[in-house]
Amino acid sequence: MLVRYGWSTIVVLGLTAGCGPTVSTSDVADSASGSSTAVTTAAEPGSEATTGSEAGGEPTDASGPPEPATSTSSGDAPAWVDDARTEYPTFRAFYDAYLERSCAAFDNVCHDNDTYPDLSDAEDYIDAFGGRCHHVTDDYDGCERVGHPVRILSGPDAGWSSEIGWLELTDTALRIAPRDRPPAGEELTIAVESEYFGRTWIELDQATAEGMLITAPADALSDLQRDVIDSFVWQGDQNRNGVFGAETPHALLTAGDPDRSLIYLGLRGEVTVLPLALTDPPPDLAELGAFGCWIEQIGIPQDDDIDAPIDYDTCTLVLP
Repeated sequence: MLVRYGWSTIVVLGLTAGCGPTVSTSDVADSASGSSTAVTTAAEPGSEATTGSEAGGEPTDASGPPEPATSTSSGDAPAWVDDARTEYPTFRAFYDAYLERSCAAFDNVCHDNDTYPDLSDAEDYIDAFGGRCHHVTDDYDGCERVGHPVRILSGPDAGWSSEIGWLELTDTALRIAPRDRPPAGEELTIAVESEYFGRTWIELDQATAEGMLITAPADALSDLQRDVIDSFVWQGDQNRNGVFGAETPHALLTAGDPDRSLIYLGLRGEVTVLPLALTDPPPDLAELGAFGCWIEQIGIPQDDDIDAPIDYDTCTLVLP
């Protein structure tokens, strides 16, 4: 879990010390507002300070301690914030400078045709918010769906059902590990739900429930039923690591939450073997910060978010 904290960014104007003219605090404020002001020049030792005649300023007493120099740093903000603010003021600037350079006019370069939308243009990233992700590895659960149910239709425990954690289909048997321990029994009739043409139940006889597994002979399954089980029955714990990912679901991009955005996690290197080709070399902290802060500020994704300023001042993203 990434730790988050807020920062307040202090934007100030620096003063050059030791050379050139000195500028009073009041003059800085006027300059920032665009008005013409008097510029106080440093006087020779023992003489009075004078102001430029063109500005019409009054002579200024140069005695007393000088104004303290003001820092140009961003206060408590991480070092990458200044770079990101300068180089990537908008998502489009980040896309043009970083993401686009890996794209080409070929399939499967900026997207995987089978499972991902086309992300070869900056505007495509708006459609990625809430986009279904299909990526499941041994150590990544974010794209797992709510599993379909398995039911017992016969015997004293008829009507029992539970979410399918994972299943395994061989030539001779279907093995199902439900989320909840099934009641032990033999010669059961079970049913598995799928999304094939709406709700479809595939029934199997002579099933056995023991421990955390339900096992049924699969010899009688047709080729179509096998395809349905392989492709349309959802598994809540597909990678079999005991975590049901739909409890904290991820998407390609999740509005307001980079930590639940598959593409961002892929850039951070926290999701391995990502089938979505992005770019090389890996992003630096400014690039990660630009992308993460942009995702964090998105509410309901809108087309004009592509060119809206990234709000680094309120971003709570923490990077190493």
